Amino acid sequence: MFFLFLAIAILAADLASKWFVMERLLDVGRGGTGLVTVLPFFNIVAVWNKGISFGIFNHETDYGPVVLTVLALGISAFFTVNF
Repeated sequence: MFFLFLAIAILAADLASKWFVMERLLDVGRGGTGLVTVLPFFNIVAVWNKGISFGIFNHETDYGPVVLTVLALGISAFFTVNF
């Protein structure tokens, strides 16, 4: 029961921190630029990665989620059968 509460607390903290950064710091929700200048050579910029890690499957097609779902199901089936 403790771990369930801990997981929910971590999830809530994660979502709250993302909301704070996007709505308050970057002002994206109210038509802001999504840019915060921290130092003259360091900016925080809001970008959206529509793929997975490092932009893999970051294309404008609808096949990316399907390929990832099939791949995940195949890997899960492999581990279920072999272990």
